[in-house]
Amino acid sequence: MDELAVVGLDLTTGLEVSIVDEAEVPRWRRKGHVGDRSLVCLHCLDGTDGPPRRVALVAKGRIAGRRRAHFAHPPGEGPPGGMHRPESVWHAAGKQALATWARRHPAVKSARVEAWTRDGRRRSDVRIHLHPTGRRSEHLASDAAAPRRRPGPDGLFGVDDLAGPAVVLELQSAWITDDEWRQRHQDYRRLGMVDVWLWHHRVGVPGIIAAYHQPGWLYGDDRAELTAVVGRGRPRTGRWWEERDPAVYGTHWPAGPGERATLLPIPLDKIQLSAAGLSPPEERRIAWATETRTAARAAADRTARDEAVAAHPAGLGRGSRRRLTPALPCANQAPPHVPGPVSGQVPAPRAPEQTLEAPVRVDGWAPDCDPSRRRYLCNPCSRILTIDQLDTHQHHH
Repeated sequence: MDELAVVGLDLTTGLEVSIVDEAEVPRWRRKGHVGDRSLVCLHCLDGTDGPPRRVALVAKGRIAGRRRAHFAHPPGEGPPGGMHRPESVWHAAGKQALATWARRHPAVKSARVEAWTRDGRRRSDVRIHLHPTGRRSEHLASDAAAPRRRPGPDGLFGVDDLAGPAVVLELQSAWITDDEWRQRHQDYRRLGMVDVWLWHHRVGVPGIIAAYHQPGWLYGDDRAELTAVVGRGRPRTGRWWEERDPAVYGTHWPAGPGERATLLPIPLDKIQLSAAGLSPPEERRIAWATETRTAARAAADRTARDEAVAAHPAGLGRGSRRRLTPALPCANQAPPHVPGPVSGQVPAPRAPEQTLEAPVRVDGWAPDCDPSRRRYLCNPCSRILTIDQLDTHQHHH
């Protein structure tokens, strides 16, 4: 990392800033080390690499120059070693990249970095205010450009007083305890904000994220993409269909606690942003939903088969039944004696024809398994037959 990654803080507006165009250099020079000194280094002020201190920055660059315009520390006033820690630069540059991405989204009213919550308890890395209708409109365009702000508890960073849903993005490059994460998460939810946590690849996503049914996201040094943590379908072993949520046997998002996961890199411009937070592209979610529905249907079929087996007196399921005619005794049973009519008597009415219940599959194999594995229940005599025995056996009834 070098001086090109230095992030400035405009003390006048309380906003993190960087030089986007060489034409801006003269303006930042008037606010920097040789001007009114209202442009300072964000990391030096935060005390990232030592005691907090105000260091007015130097704006460098010229139009058509060999190096792009950037902020730099004055000679002798830089951090130890001449540069800030890589994770500090990742954090600052990531916030700027995400805020810039959010501002281009049609549903976003305002996107700010380092904004305090209304109660002054939390300062979010990126605060995104969405239009209540989910889309940008003409009469709200001015709000996006100049939201109403008041000073935060530190007197530097502002508080956005905007109506409508809010999503906060928290970038995390170091481990925090479960209790610390839980307190921050609950503080945001208490204010009606949706917090989305983006973890550096070096740290990984902690287990408490999945335990709270939150999506896991990784944000690496390539600030043009996010990586979603997607749950892999569990192997269908044992009596898998008895799982409380059989949908976990298909690919699903977000991943659950302790599940095998797949990392899916997604370009930032493909990420979906809504009042519910961030989500993968819609086509991906539709495909995963189809997988989970298929797994749920297969589990329901196996459960119904178990219930049918349990309902039979001999422990073998009769399942759904249809009637066949006629029904005759098995070959090893004597036919019932029916006396003929006596002379002068009116013949007794014939008993109604008995019916034969259709054989039922009871083998437990898949419907399309090898026919030689299939087993059928003969309802009249309760014998278990193969498919070859079934054809022969039915001729004896």
